[in-house]
Amino acid sequence: MPEVQTPIQKAPSIKHQTISKRYYFDVALGSVCLTGANTGGAYCLLEVSLAPGIGVPRHIHTREDETYYVTSGELEVIVGEEVFVLKAGDTLMAPRDIPHELRNSGNITNHYLLIFSPSGFEEFVMATALLHGTMLLLQPNGSFTLRTLRSPFRMSSDLPRTMELSSVIGR
Repeated sequence: MPEVQTPIQKAPSIKHQTISKRYYFDVALGSVCLTGANTGGAYCLLEVSLAPGIGVPRHIHTREDETYYVTSGELEVIVGEEVFVLKAGDTLMAPRDIPHELRNSGNITNHYLLIFSPSGFEEFVMATALLHGTMLLLQPNGSFTLRTLRSPFRMSSDLPRTMELSSVIGR
């Protein structure tokens, strides 16, 4: 029996978005440009960048297909057992239910667009994201607290126990 797709609704309105807030998505830095609410559930669009050598480990999406469009730099994507090295202007779709992984195989920070279809994955991304400019303050007991910086040059008296997230992702 063929798999039944969830019906996609007509997009509710025109969506114009100026530069989005940037977030740390696990090891990447990026923005959610369009959500499922904007596209009638058809897809979500993210803009993402990875520092050189940084990557996302092998994983599987069981609900959505993942499409990459590289705008600058280089992105190595392994889908199943096939290796693809994408450069500016290249596109690749990783179908659901096939393991895949990606990393910046170049020597400069890359930039790419991610499309998840159908939408919904952006909700997971935002549930785990931290606003760019947020710092983790590591406490003596091993726990941490978050602090949002008001200025990119602000220093903390907790500096020996403070790790800016951008240093974690190599940016």
